[in-house]
Amino acid sequence: VPQPRGKTVMELFDPQWAKAWQRALAEETDYHEKGVSWDSPVVLQCREGAGWRGVYAELSGGECRLARPATEADVASVPFVLTMERTVWDKLIGRKLDPMFAVMTGKLKLARGSLSLLLPHASAAMELVSAARFVEEERAVKMGSAR
Repeated sequence: VPQPRGKTVMELFDPQWAKAWQRALAEETDYHEKGVSWDSPVVLQCREGAGWRGVYAELSGGECRLARPATEADVASVPFVLTMERTVWDKLIGRKLDPMFAVMTGKLKLARGSLSLLLPHASAAMELVSAARFVEEERAVKMGSAR
């Protein structure tokens, strides 16, 4: 799809997407309240075809202090890594799949970390998904206007 000069459309988990997600967590959700006890980084990974895309978030005291594309070193070192297929991501964003149900049924896999340590942060995790929905809706609008 050709894009107008000077206009870039963000891709899932790219630097622009990560910054928009960080902004949405601060401005568009209740993460600051629900995430106050979550004090560790997390990586979300999504498989597209043969490859993976990931986003790293440094979470502390109800804030996302940093969000950027995840590196292999991030995946190897963070306490929590959640992985999913792109189809699962689309269902989460489209409100066709509940994030906690997705974890319990293995559609959203906890590839690194302990479920018992993640469960107390369930409401904060829901806000992470809410912020992602906001970004994906924004991305869809931009993609439509770039055509």
